[in-house]
Formats: sequence, structure tokens, C-alpha cells
Amino acid sequence: MQKKIELDKKVERLPIMDLEYYIETFKDLAKFCSIIEKQEKSIQILMKDYVIIRLVSLIEYNLKAFISDIIDEQDINPKRIMPYDQISINLDVLQRFKSEEYTAGRIIIAHFDRMNPKLIYQVMSRINRLEYFSWYNSIISTITAKKAPDFYETLKDLYTKRNDVVHNLISIDLNVKELKQTIEVFKKFGLHLIFFTELNIGINEKKWSES
Repeated sequence: MQKKIELDKKVERLPIMDLEYYIETFKDLAKFCSIIEKQEKSIQILMKDYVIIRLVSLIEYNLKAFISDIIDEQDINPKRIMPYDQISINLDVLQRFKSEEYTAGRIIIAHFDRMNPKLIYQVMSRINRLEYFSWYNSIISTITAKKAPDFYETLKDLYTKRNDVVHNLISIDLNVKELKQTIEVFKKFGLHLIFFTELNIGINEKKWSES
């Protein structure tokens, strides 16, 4: 039996998709990096660690909004996404269904605790009906005209760094330039996730013109 979750609280706490806010949060984190080198060495270490922790939090927070919005916008059948056939909903939640925030996408995403790399891979693969990160890598390789690194491994490496900071007290071995580059890469990833998915569903399922 599935574990019970406080669905109403989880739905209410989910973010709303806001691309302007998304871009600003990444821009602010990059600005934060710009003042790191002005600090004492011991403070620089702590600030770099914070950047990685904050970056993962931004990814998880915003992907919840992005993915739930895609599910609703594209009217995707929940059975296509959930790894099981049924979900449990407390009766109290039924009274809230007329609220705009109680959409199918938000209810589905509320059932997932964290947007870790494996879950992102699984959910996006189901939504797109393909191996998501292989597909993503191929698109980036086409756009840049050179073979792109495996982004799934890049994502897992970021989470490993965050876990090392939080759980193992291992500090980040990156300079400020590398931190800024990492922030930019993951900002683009979130935007790509939206646009590539909408194009894929539009062309292959809604029969948009490929042009």
C-alpha cells in the first residue's frame, strides 16, 4: 500500500510556473558568485558550498512547476506518468478540487518527494515517450554542431557534489568561473526541458508542422 501523504499541503506548497522569476533566481546566484573572490579563503569555501546547495534547490523547485505545467498544458494522461495505477486522496482534498491550484499536474508532482536525477529522467521519459536524456543530448549536439557530454551524468554529478557538501562535509573544488558556467548550464537545461518537450508533443502527437 502506498504511504499516506499530506496531499493538500504538498499541492499548496508547489511553485507556480514563472519564467521571469526562474531567470532572475539564476541571475542572482551568478551575481553572488561575483563577490566570492573578495572574501577571505575560509569564507570563499563556505560561499561556494552554498552555491551548489542553492543551485540544486532551484532546479528541484522550478522543475516541479515546469513539469506540472507541461502535464496540464498538454493534457497528459496521469497513467502515462505514474509508476502505479492508483493514488490515494483524502476526502478533505475533494473539497478543494475547484481551486485553480488543484490541477492534475500539481497533484501528480505532489506525489513525488524530490526531483532527483533518476525521477527527472523517468518522468520526462514517460512524458516524451522516449529515452529523455539520450534525446536531449542528441538535440544539444545538433544545435552546437559537436558531441554534447552526457547531461544525465552531469546532473548526477551536481547532486553528488550537493550531497557531499550536506552529508559528508566535503567542500566544492570549483573556481568562480566554473561555478558561473555550471549555473548557466543548468538554467538553460530548465528552459530546454519546457521548450523541447512542448515541441516534441506538438509535432509527434498533435501533428504540428515541423517548420
